[in-house]
Amino acid sequence: MKFCVLILISIAFISCSSVKECTENKETGNLGMVFNTENDEYAPLYYNGKLYFTALNLKNPSIVRIFYSSIINDSLQPPTYDNNLPIYQYQNGGLPTFYTKDGKEYLIFAAMNNTAKRINSGLYISEKIEGKWDTPKLLPNTINTDAYESYPAISSDGKYLFFVSDREGGVGKLDIYYSIFENNQWSIAQNAGPLINSIEDELAPTITNLNELYFASNRDGGFGGFDIYKATFDNNVFTSANLLKYPINSKYDDIGCALIDNSIVLSSNRAGGCGGKDLYQFTMCKPIIYQGNIIAKSSEQPLDGKALLLDRDKNILSEQIVPNSGIFTFALKPNTQYYIRYFNACLPNYVPEQKINSVCSDSMIIKLTSNYILPSNIQSFDFKDYKIPFFVTGYYYPNTVDNLQALRLKFSYNIIGKKENTRYIENPGNIYDGYAIQVEDALNQVISYIVGILDNVKEDCLEKHTNFKIKITGFADSRPISKNSIYNDETINDNKLGINVNDGDNIDNLLLSKLRAYFTYKYINSKLQNISNYSKFKDKINWVIIGKGVADDEVEQALQRKVSIEIGADD
Repeated sequence: MKFCVLILISIAFISCSSVKECTENKETGNLGMVFNTENDEYAPLYYNGKLYFTALNLKNPSIVRIFYSSIINDSLQPPTYDNNLPIYQYQNGGLPTFYTKDGKEYLIFAAMNNTAKRINSGLYISEKIEGKWDTPKLLPNTINTDAYESYPAISSDGKYLFFVSDREGGVGKLDIYYSIFENNQWSIAQNAGPLINSIEDELAPTITNLNELYFASNRDGGFGGFDIYKATFDNNVFTSANLLKYPINSKYDDIGCALIDNSIVLSSNRAGGCGGKDLYQFTMCKPIIYQGNIIAKSSEQPLDGKALLLDRDKNILSEQIVPNSGIFTFALKPNTQYYIRYFNACLPNYVPEQKINSVCSDSMIIKLTSNYILPSNIQSFDFKDYKIPFFVTGYYYPNTVDNLQALRLKFSYNIIGKKENTRYIENPGNIYDGYAIQVEDALNQVISYIVGILDNVKEDCLEKHTNFKIKITGFADSRPISKNSIYNDETINDNKLGINVNDGDNIDNLLLSKLRAYFTYKYINSKLQNISNYSKFKDKINWVIIGKGVADDEVEQALQRKVSIEIGADD
């Protein structure tokens, strides 16, 4: 996959309608009086389609409330007080973060830890059981200490927990630490290191699904006060933190952020707000364009079809008609995982899927491209995964349940096997009963593939490929057949398929292999007669029957008694 830079264009971000401004000189990006008051609104968090934030009454700091705003049609709705959280039972409770693991939902938050040697903030966890949060518990001492622990942030899969602590041994004053949930327990928290932490304070980490870490710091080199930085991490290795640009950062305190599609929501006490810390929203990520290129090995292969854009859970988000140029595009949201599927009407059983992780750039439009290489028109079935003989020794009907029963009846009535000239055919033992089930399964795969073509292929695909064919090749094992052996069965006069055999004709391995291909065709064709689309398309299918004699595979003789089948269009 390659990344390309395009000309910058503007893109709208999520906003709420009819926002009342706080002042006549409202600062750009302020969410207005629907969200902001004269008190503090801070710690924005995006989870499960909602924007959460904490509200603190500056006149009475013991009053802390958590609000959420649902996002409908890309718009923030008026916030609602979430009075169901157990946070309010704890002194100075707040700063929630949520995650879902193994189908269970969890809440982690900060509150006073009265069990510490010096009363301090600690981290608690609660599980939602039958729609209600259970009694919170302190996270283990691999995370909590007698020092200050606060500002939790957890990855959506519940694997990484980041938080802030002033414990001894850090890089600076308040540092960012992280713990990993593995082997059903939280690991000993590690300092995120000097690429993330400074000699000053680091606060309010945020994690994206793409292992991006955002946080606030009042280190030197920023715009002033606290500023928001971005870094990435992979296998516990962090990149250097980069300062985000204006207007995301200002000369005031900019602390905490939530990423919603292409926008960032943060808390700031910059001038022009409603009072205290306010929530602001800015466009952060430039547009992301995905281009898929369909490439065929043959100029005769049509490229048109359709492409589906799926979310990380493989729900369909959008559909594009792919023209015969083979080029299609999707507009993607940043910091999001997608899957993209391509369907070609002339190759209905070829459905490639690519996983795409979209990134965020605040400076350039990103173009993601990937290629889809169409396979050959020929689909082969050689049944190598089936370690069984497909035919009874010397016999030409495929070993299905019905054919096996018919062969045993022929033996019981001495139709074959009694005279010397038919003793090359084995009287099958019970072991062939198990083989028969597997043979039917293998041949049903072929039938299902053909049905898939008939159900999904466009008529003009078969019209373009007038030589669409199904070729069946039969093989015999390396044991010779005695010279006086004969074919003792119904006469075959099939000029279309080029096979003419009379009852009593001499038989050898070459003819035996061709008969195996022919009777396999008869079995498959009989099953297809029950398919409605078969009568519509059967005149466009060219059946080819070939006998190759002794198989040249270096396998045991029983496995040489087989057929191979190729389905597709002639080159």
